[in-house]
Amino acid sequence: FNELIRAKADTCMFRGNRLVGANLSKPATLKMADAILSLPNGPIDFEDNTIRIEVDAVFYNHLWDLVNDNGAMIAYDCRLMAKGNGWKITAKGKNHKGIYVHKSAQIAKGAYLDDSLGPIVIDCDAIVEPRSVIQGPSYIGKNSRVMGGVIREGCSLGPVCKVGGELEESIILGYSNKCHEGFIGHAYLGEWVNLGALTTNSDLKNIYSPVKVTLDGKEIDTGSLKVGCFIGDHTKTGIGTLFNTGLVIGFCCNLYGGTLFTEREIRSFSWGTPGNITRFKLEKAMEIAGSAMSRRGQEFNEVHKALFTNIHGSDK
Repeated sequence: FNELIRAKADTCMFRGNRLVGANLSKPATLKMADAILSLPNGPIDFEDNTIRIEVDAVFYNHLWDLVNDNGAMIAYDCRLMAKGNGWKITAKGKNHKGIYVHKSAQIAKGAYLDDSLGPIVIDCDAIVEPRSVIQGPSYIGKNSRVMGGVIREGCSLGPVCKVGGELEESIILGYSNKCHEGFIGHAYLGEWVNLGALTTNSDLKNIYSPVKVTLDGKEIDTGSLKVGCFIGDHTKTGIGTLFNTGLVIGFCCNLYGGTLFTEREIRSFSWGTPGNITRFKLEKAMEIAGSAMSRRGQEFNEVHKALFTNIHGSDK
């Protein structure tokens, strides 16, 4: 990003054959508009006066790539934290990577923060309750709450999340809750996800072989020994729900039953128990989503309705 800002006008940055970014003047943008809009399906035909440079960049092709690199990216971002206002930085030294606490955050007595392996960021208005354990590198987002749980290395959550139990190397997006006991590891949760008590996923096969993930019916070898689950927005689970290694769960599902889901992929708007899944009715799904959002002061509007309708219609 810094290279992009510093680049001369009419410069395109590439990593191999993949476009990373461009700093184009208005005339160059107009000349190349059609080619840019065709990306990534077609190559760009560079004009003679367009500069092409090679840059060091990382591409993420799948969600597990984000999960695997999350801890390193938290540590990288923390290098910029010292330049921000409103932060208290503590315990940075030889055996500590730094604890960054926003002035509006609250950390209760009895909470334990371990930054020996990486930095910890507690963002504004976040609350860390007594008996909580947080290991770095980790990020606790705005208005989020750690409820006496164990947050192991490589975790990001928030904004407005509640987390308890055990969480390891996982990303949880905004307004999602995992308030109770249970283990979630090497996982990616979308927004407005709610996990019932004791919901747990497997992230390691007993035979210690790389995990394969199924996307749109196609099996992909992740090359990683540890891969958890991937849960779409607005999905909810009942108490004691168990997820197999590498399970992909779609948008707005309601899953329960207290036994192991052995499916490799669960499509959007699924409702039911392992081996007995039916279709979630659209109107009921939107009603429940609206209720959940209103509890957080958010409105289920026409944009959300269009999104639900489009996904429900396309995933049959």
